[in-house]
Amino acid sequence: MELDLESAQRAVAPVLCHNDLHEHNFLVEHAGTELLVTGVIDVENAVAADPLLDLARTLCLSVRKDRTVRDALLEGYGDLGPAAEERLRVYSVCQLLELWCWFASAGRPADILDGVAAELSRLATRDPARAGV
Repeated sequence: MELDLESAQRAVAPVLCHNDLHEHNFLVEHAGTELLVTGVIDVENAVAADPLLDLARTLCLSVRKDRTVRDALLEGYGDLGPAAEERLRVYSVCQLLELWCWFASAGRPADILDGVAAELSRLATRDPARAGV
C-alpha cells in the first residue's frame, strides 16, 4: 500500500476533534417528529487535529457499509479542504488498523478481523467506489 503522507501534511489548522464520534456517543431527545442532539459523551480521547481525522473515524466506525449515509455525511460536512481524498484515506488506514488491533485484543471472532482486513485491502486499491472512503 502506498500512501501520500505529504497530502496529510497539507491539512488545515488543527481543531478540537472528539476522536470517537459515532452514533453511540450522542445524547438525543425526541422533539416532535425530529431528534434533537442534547449532548456528546465519551470525550476522553479528544485531540487537536485535522478535522478529517474525526470524519475518517466516523466513516470507519459508523457508515462504512452504508453508501447512502456516507454520501449524506460527506455532503453535509461541506468543503473538506485541500487533498481531502488522500487525507481521508491516510486517516482511514490508521483508524482501521487501530480498530483491527482493538478487535484482536478483545478476542473478537476471525470473521470480524477478516472484514476489517478486507476494508484495508480495498483502501489499498485507491478506488474510492470500493474503498468506502
